[in-house]
Amino acid sequence: MTQIRGIGPWTVQMLLIFYLGRPDVLPVGDLGVRKGYQQLRGFKILPDPDKLERAGRRWRPYRSVATWYLWRSGYCATDGLTRTQPFAVPLFAISM
Repeated sequence: MTQIRGIGPWTVQMLLIFYLGRPDVLPVGDLGVRKGYQQLRGFKILPDPDKLERAGRRWRPYRSVATWYLWRSGYCATDGLTRTQPFAVPLFAISM
């Protein structure tokens, strides 16, 4: 699919997570995922994709769920929301 102009690894990973509901996808190049992991681990600089890939090995076979939570944690940090506020669980986490 990535041979189609305009479709790269990120697009394919999003299709795998949201359209096909694959439970084990970790888009290590995604800025939101990297920022969420940076906040989670308390890093001063953004982790590189290789470091995130190594860290994601322990989240198998549910790296898509970890991805959603990393996105959400980065969103909460940038919007000034607190971690104590409830948020919805993604549909793909329920259908596993």
